[in-house]
Amino acid sequence: MLGGICGLVLTIGLARFAYTPLLPALQTQTGLNDAAAGGLAAINYAGYIVGALVTAWMDDVRWRHRFYSAGLWMALLTTAAMALSTWLPAWGLWRFLGGLCGATGMLLGSGLVLGWLMRQGRRPELGVLFIGLGLGIVVSALGAWVLSGIWTLWSDQWLAFAALGLLFFVPPPLQRLKFWR
Repeated sequence: MLGGICGLVLTIGLARFAYTPLLPALQTQTGLNDAAAGGLAAINYAGYIVGALVTAWMDDVRWRHRFYSAGLWMALLTTAAMALSTWLPAWGLWRFLGGLCGATGMLLGSGLVLGWLMRQGRRPELGVLFIGLGLGIVVSALGAWVLSGIWTLWSDQWLAFAALGLLFFVPPPLQRLKFWR
């Protein structure tokens, strides 16, 4: 359950929602206008929609596990990658992939945790898992507030969020959970 909560903080809170509290610094320091900022947000939502469709078509639990694990890694990488360029198409790619990560964390992570709970004979209290959504939003909001006092440069803030993401990176232990049985 803790791994699932951390996965949501990473894939939803940092890879997807950190964009909003970091946006003022990004706009001020890079000249990103409102239309482009809105476009990047829309691209992120498109990534989430594509991720939701892909996960809906996945029948094999092993592939769900692999895609979820890839989403965790990609959440870290796309968050760090936002700091590496000021080229709008690159940002669009990173935001799209960040949206895919959100879908993996929310949809695949939830399904994997629920399956594990049921196989263990535990009450499937999936609601506890969704603490990760709220916690992720709080971490991104408070993180941006704290980071802006330490590092004023927008790119440093993205890199700091990627480093913070390492605290929430808990890859699912495939052998112990035995997803394929």
